[in-house]
Amino acid sequence: MRKILLVHLFLLLFFSANAQLSFESTGDFGRLWDVTPDPSIPDRIYARTLNNHILVSDDRGKTWTIFYSFENSATAISQFKFLPGHKAFSVIATAPEINDNGLYVIDVESKAVVRHFVTPDQEMKAFVVSYDISDEQANRVVINTAYRDPDTWAQFTEVYFTKDGGKHFNTIYYSTEHDGVHILNSFFHPDDQKKIYLARGLGALGVNGGLYISADEGQHWREALAGKGALNAVAFHPKNHNDFFLCSFINFGEAAEAVYHTQDSGHTFSQVPVTFTDQTLNNIITIQYDPGNLQRMWMLEENEILKSTDGGQHWTSTVFESRSQVYASGVSLVINPKNSNDILVFSDAWPQHSPDGGKTFEKLKTPSYLVKSTGLAGSGADQRLYYSTQGGYIARNLQNGEVIMHDTLPVYSFTYENYYVIPDTATQGRVFFFRPCDDFLNPSELYFSDDYGATVKRLPSDDYATGIDAIKRDPNHKDRYWVSYSYYNAFSALFRLDFADRTQPAQTPVAASGNSLITDVYIPKGDGQRY
Repeated sequence: MRKILLVHLFLLLFFSANAQLSFESTGDFGRLWDVTPDPSIPDRIYARTLNNHILVSDDRGKTWTIFYSFENSATAISQFKFLPGHKAFSVIATAPEINDNGLYVIDVESKAVVRHFVTPDQEMKAFVVSYDISDEQANRVVINTAYRDPDTWAQFTEVYFTKDGGKHFNTIYYSTEHDGVHILNSFFHPDDQKKIYLARGLGALGVNGGLYISADEGQHWREALAGKGALNAVAFHPKNHNDFFLCSFINFGEAAEAVYHTQDSGHTFSQVPVTFTDQTLNNIITIQYDPGNLQRMWMLEENEILKSTDGGQHWTSTVFESRSQVYASGVSLVINPKNSNDILVFSDAWPQHSPDGGKTFEKLKTPSYLVKSTGLAGSGADQRLYYSTQGGYIARNLQNGEVIMHDTLPVYSFTYENYYVIPDTATQGRVFFFRPCDDFLNPSELYFSDDYGATVKRLPSDDYATGIDAIKRDPNHKDRYWVSYSYYNAFSALFRLDFADRTQPAQTPVAASGNSLITDVYIPKGDGQRY
């Protein structure tokens, strides 16, 4: 069965005998997550793509190369972090095989897997919400997971702790035993490997939020900030780890959006005076210090970028409209340690560079984004690379670099169906474009072009098809094709498509035995009656 998966647009083409890889995307729709500066190499930053890869840049995001990829390209990774000592990094993997899921620790130099942590609730299809690793050897780890009951859809949270590299896990928190309250963030005190913090979210029984603190590896807990709602983002002072800030998460009106500050490891907190703009879900996504000037701090909120110049005691805000293509729900901010005004901002909108401390922004082009399908059409000077993304498709001439975009949607578009792009390699310039049924009011659509997509004409299609698994030209008829439509990857329907008569193209259903997926069609040369 051929699955149409969302995969990364690396489009790594082999153009030389040395198999040199090159990015062939336009870069216009690139997004990166978990962007992290190298702790010792100036201008080097790392980033996680939306699926399987970690990239590295040695020029602060102008150019990128692949630093690490899982062997199985269908494995999605998240939560990229460096371990203490910076000799290894860690990621969460979500793989097709359940036994390959979990937390991985990988050596920076060799790229070898050092540890693979599989939590005891793996068979419940649990996913990792947050984790922290307190030592270079990855012996002491806290992992926060969540899963749903398959019958009731009730969600459960468990937090596990190990101090022997995963040989033994202790359950230190179970949401059922704590008023159904889930955990949003779990982390160690940087100077005390026995001290664990759990930032709590909303609960199912009317108890919400707060911060749990344990001084004995999770055996006993005390609560701080009770009644203050869901909490998540944290920032420790780089030189005094007893001093840290903790920020609110999405509270749906149960508590105010707020920032809390402690100077005694969480024994007491004060609320920092911050004026937020009431928009979207009022979620503070990240807070961090400027590495070159610890009096400067930054926060990324859903529609705001906030800045402090006095160590986090007072904040000013830059507010963006709800459909901004500059900034939306920031996920990473990278500050040049040599120039506090030189910042990179990564969000659900396009990546941005500000040379003046957030006063102005310019869009960065990055090569990694999600596509639904790719294909090559033509040859020689007319060879075109097609790929579908952002609700439309893009054609790139591989000889002169010319790029033409078709039907792409704005970044803030909530839902869209990407095209399938199917070039006919036997007919110069012919390309098919298929848009699936969207489960609402819009039926599927099938188009073809004989001039590389410059002009397109609509063809009949099956209204309820959600995929197209095969389209094969009859070698005896230039304008006759056999088309296999699929429905949620469950079964197929086969049609014969004739469009020699451009004014009245015809689609004829073909009875096929069985209810399986039809992923290819073979037509022997002859009279075109066998397939």
